[in-house]
Amino acid sequence: MRRLGPLYPAMLAVRRTTIVRAPGLGAIADDLARSAPWMVALGALTGFVGYAGAWLAARWGASPLLAAGLALAGILIAGGAVVESEAARWAERRAGKSGAVVAATTALVRFAALAQVPAGRWLSALVMSELIARWAALLLQRLGDPILDDADRPGFAVGEVSWGVVGAVSLGVIAIAAALYGGAGVAAVAVAGAAAFALGLEAQR
Repeated sequence: MRRLGPLYPAMLAVRRTTIVRAPGLGAIADDLARSAPWMVALGALTGFVGYAGAWLAARWGASPLLAAGLALAGILIAGGAVVESEAARWAERRAGKSGAVVAATTALVRFAALAQVPAGRWLSALVMSELIARWAALLLQRLGDPILDDADRPGFAVGEVSWGVVGAVSLGVIAIAAALYGGAGVAAVAVAGAAAFALGLEAQR
């Protein structure tokens, strides 16, 4: 913490929500809340990693469908498969379903959605979807009681965050969505927030 200074919360977010594991960095539960803005901001990075994979594949002659698959694979790997693993845990705990089936279905739906987007807009679509996903997780923690099963396990849970932090991050995400997609982008943020709230009530997490 002393060596990293102001970058400590950023590295904590990197450890929690990406595949990168900084050696010797302890994810302390009391410090996770400080990493909340960074956790959301890193969504832009994972989205860009996915787009870079698709762009390289297209440059090498891959079809749009193959490029879309590589884009999602890049996001899954860069993000440490947090979304997929948590969806699998929810399915097994709450619905008694196979986690592998749920994770595969989730990835298939995301692939089909990306395939419907013109390739020229993949960068904004991938970055925005990652930002909104992480923002929705942050909003849900402010509205409910977050549970930290394991501070060292990858996940979007950061614990208690203030309304000031959530408000500032929300304004940033909304501004980016409006700049990229206008009113439709703002509506997407609202729909994602409502969906996260409904799923949170169902899962009680």
